[in-house]
Amino acid sequence: MASAPWRKWMLFTVGAAAIFLRSPRLFFEPRFWAEEGRDFFSFAFSHSALEALSRPDGGNYDFARNLASILAVHLAPLEWAPLVTTLFSFGIQLIPIVLILNHSSPALKSTFRQAVAIAFYLVAAASEEIWLTTLHSQRYLSIAAFLILLDEPVADRPLRTWGHRALLLVAGLSGPETVLLAPVFLVKWLLERERENIVHAALISACAALQFAVFILAPSEISRFDPLDLRTFTTIIWIKNMMLPLLGYTGIKPFRWAYLQAAGAWGQVLGVGLLLAEVGVFWALARKIPSRNRILIFGSFVLTTVFSVVFAIGDKAGLIDEIGGNRYFYAPNFMLALLLLLNVGREAVPRSRFSPVWTGLLILALLTGTLRYWRLGGFFTRWDVSWKQEVAAWRENPQHELRIWPTGWAVRLNPNAPREN
Repeated sequence: MASAPWRKWMLFTVGAAAIFLRSPRLFFEPRFWAEEGRDFFSFAFSHSALEALSRPDGGNYDFARNLASILAVHLAPLEWAPLVTTLFSFGIQLIPIVLILNHSSPALKSTFRQAVAIAFYLVAAASEEIWLTTLHSQRYLSIAAFLILLDEPVADRPLRTWGHRALLLVAGLSGPETVLLAPVFLVKWLLERERENIVHAALISACAALQFAVFILAPSEISRFDPLDLRTFTTIIWIKNMMLPLLGYTGIKPFRWAYLQAAGAWGQVLGVGLLLAEVGVFWALARKIPSRNRILIFGSFVLTTVFSVVFAIGDKAGLIDEIGGNRYFYAPNFMLALLLLLNVGREAVPRSRFSPVWTGLLILALLTGTLRYWRLGGFFTRWDVSWKQEVAAWRENPQHELRIWPTGWAVRLNPNAPREN
């Protein structure tokens, strides 16, 4: 049963309020996060808008991140520049909520599924590192693209049609994560042969070609080709896609210990054992849901997860940690959460003997995620640093490096940039 309009507005308001209330202080004392300030804002500050908009970085092109940096330079005084990027990222984080509430496919049409999907979107994965920063808006845009992939075209709604096309184009031009879904968009077209499906597949494929060209011609200075063995790969998948959503950081520790202890033949045993366990869990989750959803959701999950791990920056073993690289698993964990959601509730037809298990895991994931959601602190905050005070110090001494979040990061601004003349 489709949601009534008032229910959609209520769910949207609750979702937007949850994003704001997680850390209202970020709107009144905004900050730049890591490369968002050090690289992108500082570059836009001292270069033309065209140069800043066309700049690739780290082996990929990110339109949204570049645009936000330009807006931060030109729409606000320097003291309030981080507020522009914060509001920009806030708007992007609202997009998947809007898409969930206007979904046409049976998978997300009921009020129950929409409410749980929004809850999963907010809390099912560790999001501290990517929260309200344009540095990682691509994670949310990839979820938006995934939701469009899962949706069904509606011929008599041109505004919706063109909105989806524009979103796919922006998402595909904003980092590599969305374009990993290109094969699944093509599979969807082959399965359904709808005209709009080939338009979507063409848009994502064109963006994939661009991102691949940037990856080859302007590669990251940090290696993405560190070796990866079976033990490391399967341990990463198990702890990031299973333990982290269900048990939080505590669930990671015993498997990290086992990984560090198991070497040689025992390491291979651990790798094979975890691989078999993962295949079993994924098979049990996917076997009862409609084939269309199974192919689209599980295909998206596999592509996003595998490529994110294989091409993660630096030593892959660094992902076997409580906070290491959690950004790579935000979108895949949302996809996996949807598989779990489709196995519970009155709409889960046919019901399986695992239904009580899936219901219990869904409740556990929501509880764990909710507790983690409201604990935004530690490494991910730096409230002793005020951007306004840093700007004041820079105006007094243009050689001053403006400290930003997290600890150890700073921005060097060119005092002779046209913006300040």
